[in-house]
Amino acid sequence: GGAWNSSGTELSLPTGSHTVTYNTIGGWTSPNSTNVLVNYNQVTTIAGTYAQNFGYLQVNIGPAGAANAGAEWQVDEGAWQTNGAIVTVYGIAGYHLVSYKSINGWITPSSTNVFVNYNQTTTVSGVYGTEYGYLQVNLSPAGAINAGAEWQVDGSSWQTNGKVVYLPIGSHTVAFNSI
Repeated sequence: GGAWNSSGTELSLPTGSHTVTYNTIGGWTSPNSTNVLVNYNQVTTIAGTYAQNFGYLQVNIGPAGAANAGAEWQVDEGAWQTNGAIVTVYGIAGYHLVSYKSINGWITPSSTNVFVNYNQTTTVSGVYGTEYGYLQVNLSPAGAINAGAEWQVDGSSWQTNGKVVYLPIGSHTVAFNSI
């Protein structure tokens, strides 16, 4: 019940039984109170070991194409992690910032604050979006168009002259019908 003392401090106490308690530190678990017997004209030494609090964070990245293209995540601006990795998060239970790496051809998920509890695994998902663009095919000459010329992309349905289609960014195959 006396004043708090630093590690290694030597106190002069009356002989007999005394209780040593430990202060609370954010992000750490304090040792349990200890009863100690102080003998006359002797130094009694004890040890109190604090345990750092931690939780675990796992981030699953989707879709698989984004993960295969090099999508990664990080917590609190730490090292980049791959899909499904589990990271130990030390310190005070609470919110931690999860960010995602930008990769070509994909829309990066927004950074988010995730609550991590002590001694638990928190799992979140980061879903990348596909970037899209437009394709327009102009056919010629007018006689071929009038005769029924059409085009298709990646084996999809046949399209007429000047039609605009919405496609994921990347390579595609355009084919033309026979007339």
